[in-house]
Amino acid sequence: MCSSDLRSSSSTSNESWHAIFSDVQSVAPSIPVTGSHTYTLAGGTLPTDTNGYTASVVPAATLSADFSKQVVHVTIPSFDLKDSAGAVKSTWSAATAAGGVPIVRGAYFSASTGDGNLTVTSSVSGAVAGQLAGAFVGDFNASNAGALLGFSLNAGSVAGTTGATGTTVSG
Repeated sequence: MCSSDLRSSSSTSNESWHAIFSDVQSVAPSIPVTGSHTYTLAGGTLPTDTNGYTASVVPAATLSADFSKQVVHVTIPSFDLKDSAGAVKSTWSAATAAGGVPIVRGAYFSASTGDGNLTVTSSVSGAVAGQLAGAFVGDFNASNAGALLGFSLNAGSVAGTTGATGTTVSG
């Protein structure tokens, strides 16, 4: 989405949109073809929902890659969304399937409840759904390697309904 698309957007008052930006990446990410690595959380955004409820801390999401199998495992631990007075309004968590999620083209991965690769749990009543997507950045053999992860966890099966959205950066 370019900046002019953002300027022409009508309103984000009832939406929870998160993004992390970087300089232009001049080379494709470089990841190993063997071995494994567990990424360390470097930061992220506080998850929010369409009601304006916010988590008080960035969830300590874990991201581990099994490069030999070309899969990743992601866990978003339980976190609470609270109102402005600090009252817990909902609790959320998610994890990828036991077998992992495929790394596509050595660069990115995605999972959803719809494809059976993601399990979402929540304190809200009724069905829950969700999706996550991520990408590797930099050269794994250099000091500039990392991974990005974004997620949307929803009450019901429709994105944009009450739920939690957030992003993390790992190094």
